[in-house]
Amino acid sequence: MTFDNPPTNLDLRSREGRVTATVPRGAYAVTAESKEGDHRSEIKDTDSTRTIVARSTLGDVRILTR
Repeated sequence: MTFDNPPTNLDLRSREGRVTATVPRGAYAVTAESKEGDHRSEIKDTDSTRTIVARSTLGDVRILTR
């Protein structure tokens, strides 16, 4: 998913597959987790009112900025 405007609350989950979100640069409170894959976020955790939660059981998790 790619966002033109910063999302306020984003919750992405997958049991089998990759989770990828591309969001505008800014401050977000990020949780990126994968039980059986890699996880990477280009955003460092901050105390922001905007939240991103991305989780996958069997896949990679990526939070990217643009």
